[in-house]
Amino acid sequence: MKKTILYLSLFLFANTTKAFAQSWIDQLRTFRDAVYQRDKEKAKQFFNFPMSDPGDGFWEVAEQDAKGDTRTHLERLHEKQYALTEELFILYFDQIFYKTFVKSFLKLPTKMLYEKGEAGVVDLTDDKINFYGMSARYDSADNTLTLSVIGRSEEKDENGEYFEGGGEYAYIYRFRIINGQLKFDKFYRAG
Repeated sequence: MKKTILYLSLFLFANTTKAFAQSWIDQLRTFRDAVYQRDKEKAKQFFNFPMSDPGDGFWEVAEQDAKGDTRTHLERLHEKQYALTEELFILYFDQIFYKTFVKSFLKLPTKMLYEKGEAGVVDLTDDKINFYGMSARYDSADNTLTLSVIGRSEEKDENGEYFEGGGEYAYIYRFRIINGQLKFDKFYRAG
């Protein structure tokens, strides 16, 4: 009887540990689905509001495809380095999770990310001039998950030469796993 209880306890512990280890990837998939389906209520569970500093350039990246009054408002938020509130998250959801972010996020091989700790997809394009993708890395040592939207332009000048620097960029979204919960932590940019 004691052996049975011991084996049962070990079995339950092993399965509970496995479920916890998978929870970050399941949460990432839930977040991806929420972003794709434009489910603001579900997506906001991965953020703590208000965020006094969502990161340098957070609002600037959101304004890149915006038009008219929306662009003007986002420019003001960027200039004032405004906090990310729940109301602003809902209002500017489509600009925060812009087309390139969503398309590359959908192509990200999450099974590989879970198994190897990193994964990516590159060279997606809508016009054969601008290329983009996403890389992801899970760091178990500090419980972070990083999603990086990467891109480059192969646009040429009037002489047929590539513009200097190639227009490369990276927008980095860092998440932390706190008490088993995946939460957005900070935005960074490069390029």
